Formats: sequence, C-alpha cells, structure tokens
Amino acid sequence: LEDLVENDLALLLTERFDLALFFVLGFIGFIVIGPTLKESTPKESTPSKPVVLKTPEVKPKKIVPTEPTKEEKIAKILKQAEEDIAALRLTTPADNNAYDKYRKILAMDENNADALRGIELISDKYTQFVYDNIDARHLKQAQYYLTRAEQVSPTAPKVLVARKALENAIEEDKSMLGKIKKWFD
Repeated sequence: LEDLVENDLALLLTERFDLALFFVLGFIGFIVIGPTLKESTPKESTPSKPVVLKTPEVKPKKIVPTEPTKEEKIAKILKQAEEDIAALRLTTPADNNAYDKYRKILAMDENNADALRGIELISDKYTQFVYDNIDARHLKQAQYYLTRAEQVSPTAPKVLVARKALENAIEEDKSMLGKIKKWFD
C-alpha cells in the first residue's frame, strides 16, 4: 500500500496532476465506501420476475348493417322503375319491369304519389304507341298496345279515348275495304 501511495505522490508532482488526483480519490473512495457496499449487497441474488402489464383486451365491434328504411327501399325501387321506363320495360319482362316495381311500391305505401304517377306514365306511353300505330295503319299492333294500356290503367280517360280512336280507325279501314271491293266487282 505504501508503494502505491508513493507512486501516486510522484505522479502528483509530475505533469499529470489531474490523472494522479483522480487515481488517489478513486483509491480512497474504494477503501472508505467499498466495505459498506459489500455488506448491503445480498449474498444470493434471485432473478426477479419480469413485470408484465396487462392491458384490457379490446374486442373489435362488429359492424352490423342496418336494415334500410321503408323510404330508402322505395327510393331504390323508384330509381329502378325509372330505368325500366327509359329502357321501355313497361310491363315486360315479368318481374323486371316498371309496372311491377310501381305495384311493389304501392304495396308498401298505397298512396305513394311517385308510384301512382309512374303507372300513369306507363299508361300514357302505351296510349301514345296506340296512336302511333293507328297513324301508321298498324291496327293489330295498336290493339296490342291498347290491351297493355287497359291492363295498367283500365279506367283512365286517355285509355278510353284511345279505345274509341282505334275503333274508329278499324271502322274506317272496313269502310275503305268495302269501297275497294266495289271497284273490283
């Protein structure tokens, strides 16, 4: 121990004063503090268990689609019916036409103004087809469209007037045929 102190003092006197001071202070600290540290340290150390923090388990919420409201259903069917009218699927094909869709809406809401107007529009379109075919003298085709109009809206005034117009056209054709026959007799 004396040799160490002498060497330390020699270092103090040399140019490395700072290093010597550090060494001496460290040595003194080891002698003074060291024994107290050994006594406070347990002889057998047991490994500590890692601390595990439990976080509450969060389950994702299931997103359950809500049932569309009656109004949403009607709006969807109305849009489909309008597409059917634009494509002239007025009463055919079965189960994929404007008329059936409007009837479905009326089953949900018997006074639905849009559905009632839609049925009237179908009737009007068929009535127009009747007049177009009368003008072209395609009376059998006019009769076909009149039948469709009557199925959709049997008491509509426009349909009743179209029926009378077709009956008049048929009478005119019969009269004209009678005149032509007389020419060849």
